[in-house]
Amino acid sequence: MRKQKEETVVHHFKEALRHYQYAFLHGDKCKDSQWISDLKSKYSDCVDDLESFFSDFSLAIRIRYLSQIANLMSDSVPEVTANVYLRLTEHNFHEGINAWQKGDYLKCKNQMAECHFPMHEARRYGHGQCDILQEIDVLENDVHMHMCIAESSKSRQTGEWC
Repeated sequence: MRKQKEETVVHHFKEALRHYQYAFLHGDKCKDSQWISDLKSKYSDCVDDLESFFSDFSLAIRIRYLSQIANLMSDSVPEVTANVYLRLTEHNFHEGINAWQKGDYLKCKNQMAECHFPMHEARRYGHGQCDILQEIDVLENDVHMHMCIAESSKSRQTGEWC
């Protein structure tokens, strides 16, 4: 029952985001800047509410749902899209760190590799946002370092069995 409720709530969030994007794309030509600004704020709030809803879920489930949300995002509100991709990168990174701590070096390496696409998308959409770009720079260095650590740990583990 919980999974069905979860899917229903996520579906409604996706629909809300889809309608915000539609309103933004079609209202941009005929509405004033205050209306557009309010719409961007509501769009951002909707994404924040969705993230709050995810807070009790495992990182794997958050990653799955955020990936679905990121695929729905458009170029219409790049600052929100950049933030979604940044969160997706952070969740992949933390999932990789958790795997490394459990000794699952292959999963860690795979999760670090999964960080690359959302990291580049966050950089692309967040090109004018210094805070997003700084976060991405830090994450990029951390991802590279942990990917190297995972490869080294896996090599040492494999060498111990020989």
